[in-house]
Amino acid sequence: MIYYPLDGSQGRDKGQSMTNNTYQRHMGLFSSVMLIAGSMIGSGVFIVAADMVRIGHTGTSLLLGWLLTGIITILCALSFGELAGMFPRAGGQYSYIKEIYGPMTAFTFGWTFFTVIECGTIAAVAVGFGKYLGTFFPGISDTVWLGSKIHIDQFTLLNIKDQFIITLGPYDMGLTPSRLSGIAIIGLLTAINLLGVKAGSWIQNILTVIKIASLAVLIFFGLYLSPQTVPDASPLPFTQDSVYYGFLVSLLIMQTGSLFSATAWESLTFVASEVKDPKRVIPLSLFIGTTLVCGIYFIVN
Repeated sequence: MIYYPLDGSQGRDKGQSMTNNTYQRHMGLFSSVMLIAGSMIGSGVFIVAADMVRIGHTGTSLLLGWLLTGIITILCALSFGELAGMFPRAGGQYSYIKEIYGPMTAFTFGWTFFTVIECGTIAAVAVGFGKYLGTFFPGISDTVWLGSKIHIDQFTLLNIKDQFIITLGPYDMGLTPSRLSGIAIIGLLTAINLLGVKAGSWIQNILTVIKIASLAVLIFFGLYLSPQTVPDASPLPFTQDSVYYGFLVSLLIMQTGSLFSATAWESLTFVASEVKDPKRVIPLSLFIGTTLVCGIYFIVN
């Protein structure tokens, strides 16, 4: 069994030498913040809000849900900032887990992240991209099938004494113009990143500024150009017990959507070896980036 000291002293000289010979540090504070913000801001903020309102029933619960998400996200980012300062090299979570728990745990996480976690996130964002693109271009439809499709009926995944039941489906598996556009954008972004960090960060900066500016316009219209009168909300019949229990449960359930929208801030740690002065820039970028995006999410909602 090999144990790794938490201060990262073992192998640091060798790792640092490999870093200096392999990577070039192109990314400064601005590019690092833009990478975090650009990775976080995706289709999630537009998709999950409606479901969160259905769960919480009130605008207040929606805002509290996003506030809780912001607090959790910033605290996690600060923890990662501490780890990035201790181990300022490429790999992100893989490097941290390897130093703390050993190679086997890191190996398991690395392959799980590659084959399940990140693939699932990319697929979800790509599906959202295709659906929203179809709003502007009706030809990019999610109901027109390109070739045959596979239909899967609804089935029960888990049934515990008929009290706790989880069902999945029905699903239609196949290729549509909407899904094809999602696949195409994944291929395009992959090709851009293959050009190198310098080119990728330059394009990332531009796209992130566009996304933040678009959300700023949305905030402006929502705050200053909204109708002067709005319908009164219909109060729900609450009892004292239902207020405490129902509110807490709904707030926790809402986190499944809002936390999904606030993920990907850890992407900067994967390219730590290409960040200038990583011990200072990475923790600062994580704090600024997550605070900026969580603040935007809160105001948008």
